[in-house]
Amino acid sequence: MKQKTLTYISILAIIFIIIFGYKNLIQSPGIEFTLTNLCINVFLIYKLLFTKKNISIINIIYIFILFFFGLSPIYQLDNNFYTWGVYLTYNEVLISNLTIIIILIILHFNTRPLYNKINYNLIGKDKTLINFSKQFNIYINFKSQLLLLLFSFFLFIYFFKSYNFNFINILYRFNDSDLGFNGNATFYLFISYFIRPLIFNTFLFYLFCNNKNYFIFIVLFLLAIVSVFPTGVPRFFAASMYLTFFYILTLKYFKINISLLFVLIIGLIFIFPFLDLFRWVTTDDKISNYTFNLDLASGNFDAFGMFTLALNRGTIVYGSNILSSIFFFIPRVFWPNKEIGSGAKISGELNLTLDNISMPYFAEGYLSFGIVGLLMFTILISYLAFKIDINFYKKIAQIKLISNPIYLISYLNIVFLFFFIMRGDLLSSYAYLFGISFSNYILYKITKNFF
Repeated sequence: MKQKTLTYISILAIIFIIIFGYKNLIQSPGIEFTLTNLCINVFLIYKLLFTKKNISIINIIYIFILFFFGLSPIYQLDNNFYTWGVYLTYNEVLISNLTIIIILIILHFNTRPLYNKINYNLIGKDKTLINFSKQFNIYINFKSQLLLLLFSFFLFIYFFKSYNFNFINILYRFNDSDLGFNGNATFYLFISYFIRPLIFNTFLFYLFCNNKNYFIFIVLFLLAIVSVFPTGVPRFFAASMYLTFFYILTLKYFKINISLLFVLIIGLIFIFPFLDLFRWVTTDDKISNYTFNLDLASGNFDAFGMFTLALNRGTIVYGSNILSSIFFFIPRVFWPNKEIGSGAKISGELNLTLDNISMPYFAEGYLSFGIVGLLMFTILISYLAFKIDINFYKKIAQIKLISNPIYLISYLNIVFLFFFIMRGDLLSSYAYLFGISFSNYILYKITKNFF
């Protein structure tokens, strides 16, 4: 099925979700919410319907806003906008809708002139990404393949040792106290943000080898799956890794570029809630105690509520959340006043029922410097999306400029990780972005002389 066809099916599904949800808006205390929400959804459907690139950061941003700020609030109205123990007022919700509209206007006008300057004939159509994936016919001698295997194997042993050589500890997201990290946050960050993606992306690199040794292939595959087991890592980290794997397979081996919107709808509606069953269990928990929830009003889609709380009840921290995110690796023993995640901070301030909560990227901007911070964060994300997207597509249009598939792996990692960045919080998402990017840099240095 063609990419455009899947996109059209996805748009129709979204329209159905909107129409079905709008029956709730009969209970809305005012027409303003309905009109502003409709503006948000119509604008985002238009942007996704006429996108120039299927796989891109700007598309990820629009899809995130559509689901978490467009669709989910419609269904949250049934619960009177109940968010982790508090109710949002109608005025607070309306302020959020108007702010989101302002954000969308800035994103549109801040990226449109930039993208319009690009010659898309030079960059090529989406088929260029397929051709780019196919063109890597890497031949690696057996000695180098063996070194790659040993490298990944020793990384895995180090990783496995940190989890007490217990597979159950790896397969589920146990609390640190159950694993033997003993409060050593720096060691935990090193294992989670650097070692795990390095093992997984080593396998992805090997996918591009045309003279594979199938024993080495199977071992690398098993090490990758166990290291980043879907139920044992944060959901958005798993999505970043496995969607990269999925698109490399479909682009290189099946020669198709599947609609990103379609894939993310399947992930958000079905896979995302399913993985929530395994979220932060303890050693004596039973999975049967958890429920599978597809509801767009559930805590899985709390970004709108947390954004609203940040705008209306949050405390401005004047950039301390930014500094704490940039220097996430500094132990608290040396920096006692380092900020905790913004979601946990607001949870403490407002006595919410949960403290392990996300905090959307735009809300982080507001918490940093108020409305000025929100505007700065919006402009920054639009500029970064443009620079990363365009630089990638310009280079793959001129295939000779790129000699290592790590470039494609890194781009896909970043694209899908941006969904996590948009949901937040900033402290966790930046740490993952830094760790994955640095692990890819190390892998590039190791493999650049292999072929």
